[in-house]
Amino acid sequence: MRKILTIIILTLTLSSCFTVKHEISSCVISVEECEANLANCNSQSALSHIAQNHDDPEIRKLALDRVNLQSAISSIAMNDPNSEIREMALRKTNLQSTISHVALNDKNSELRKIALERTKLQSTISSMAMNDPNSEIREMALRKTNLQSTISHVALNDRNSELRII
Repeated sequence: MRKILTIIILTLTLSSCFTVKHEISSCVISVEECEANLANCNSQSALSHIAQNHDDPEIRKLALDRVNLQSAISSIAMNDPNSEIREMALRKTNLQSTISHVALNDKNSELRKIALERTKLQSTISSMAMNDPNSEIREMALRKTNLQSTISHVALNDRNSELRII
């Protein structure tokens, strides 16, 4: 009798675990449902975590839109695999160090242009005028710099002859 009772309890327990696991694994919410949930979320920590780590880029965008923590926005601007999300974060950040990092290091030339427009650091502008792989960006930086040494360096050394005469 005791064995039968144990087997029944064990069977019921295992079947309930399977049911819960099945319900969790089959649970999928739409982006719209997620947007509604994010709209009600006031935790900057939770929003930051979602914006930096969620698998779905659309959900990361929704969370980023609500994030105010500059450290999280900065991390996203420098590290998100999606260039559209990096741009969104770049336009939202106020940190010159982040803007400078993107200007000097991002593989996307459009993001480097946006960062160049937003940077106030002459050292970044100068470096871009002399070293950016894109001649259009080097020209933009050259026109923005006020460092005579940078202008002279480009005039003497740039691989694009058109930039040497600006």
